[in-house]
Amino acid sequence: MLSRATAVAKELADPVRLLALQTLASEGPHTASRLAEALRITGPRLGNHLARLRAAGLVTVEHTGRHAVYRLADADLGDVLTALLRYAEPDAGPDAGQESRPPLDVARTCYDH
Repeated sequence: MLSRATAVAKELADPVRLLALQTLASEGPHTASRLAEALRITGPRLGNHLARLRAAGLVTVEHTGRHAVYRLADADLGDVLTALLRYAEPDAGPDAGQESRPPLDVARTCYDH
């Protein structure tokens, strides 16, 4: 159990992978190109990160024709990301000089995650 937690934490430690997971949790499944566009990074750079996330069992991919659609492998991961975001920014808001944004779990409700 501890080794799995360590492996997951290692993947979440990278800002690009964390943002990719947060985007999939909040917006639902994405093609690789759409996710790269949302993250404002190149496709090849994202591809390396998606390969690591797949290897870690954090995302799944479904090939539909020429498109590969990525999604969280487990909806519970969205809860972990929400908790991490809340822990990392407990007092973030206009008074803290941070841009206010909706909680991740509110954004996810329309996708039944």
